[in-house]
Amino acid sequence: MGGAIFGYDIGTALASNYCRFDSQLLTIFTSSLYIAGLLTAALLASWVTACRGHRPSLVLGGRQRVHGILGRALLGIGLGFVNQASTASALFVSPWIDPGTVVHRPSGPYPTSEFEHSSIPATVNKIFNLDDFLTKRDAWAGTFDSVLTRDTPRTDCLVTLPEPVKLRQTAAAEHAPLSEFQEELVQLAAVLNGDHTKDSYPHKLVEGMMVAEAAKYCVDAFRAFLDECDRCNKCGEDGSHIPTVKPSSAPGKNKSSFASKVLACLACGHPSPSSSS
Repeated sequence: MGGAIFGYDIGTALASNYCRFDSQLLTIFTSSLYIAGLLTAALLASWVTACRGHRPSLVLGGRQRVHGILGRALLGIGLGFVNQASTASALFVSPWIDPGTVVHRPSGPYPTSEFEHSSIPATVNKIFNLDDFLTKRDAWAGTFDSVLTRDTPRTDCLVTLPEPVKLRQTAAAEHAPLSEFQEELVQLAAVLNGDHTKDSYPHKLVEGMMVAEAAKYCVDAFRAFLDECDRCNKCGEDGSHIPTVKPSSAPGKNKSSFASKVLACLACGHPSPSSSS
């Protein structure tokens, strides 16, 4: 419930028309939601959640959402309650854990310790017996090592995964126009192959493109990026270097010719992999 309400708020805020105008007044009006939510979560919602649990906070947050139609501040109060009360579950996958193990609360290291995101570095610290914690937060957080109760690993674990069930019963609509999501995937692929620097990016790039063409474009773009990564590795680039693919040239030009390989390796000072020693 909390995740649904939070996702609805984020989607509404990001799609808001207020963000499209350069107006300080409208910006202040929209930001009041987040300011109210921040103050509420810090001063009131955390106390209610700790004393009464997550359910009352979610109920209060939902009610304030309804009343928030009458005022942005009340909507922000609802946001604060819901964000504070939303839970994050952890799933453990290990042959050293008994099946069906469920842990609700930690056993330490402090009486007030709880499971939270910083429990992950705290668990790593405890398992590997590190010298010190990163901050006081992970020093306080509960650890997950208590679920590792077995002396020997389980032998009933899956060795091979079953075949996934196809969700689509019909054939792929390869000649259908792209959906908005598919257009965004193509535009992301254009960043890999360098086409994002062209004038046709982003909208003209996907104009009139079909599903089959888009799928091939994405595969080719990823392959071009991998080839560039391989070239940078052979040229001796370190791990901090970001491979950048130049935009594709005119059709019919052979970019993998011997001359292009020689020129590419001259730029990095290494011999061409196809040339003889």
